[in-house]
Amino acid sequence: MPYVNIKITKEGATDEQKKRLMSGVTQFTG
Repeated sequence: MPYVNIKITKEGATDEQKKRLMSGVTQFTG
């Protein structure tokens, strides 16, 4: 699986959003 660098601003994502984002990345790259 390729390395994916995701930058999230301090104001940005909640923990839930982070989980969804990582899940989406995993599905996309996997």
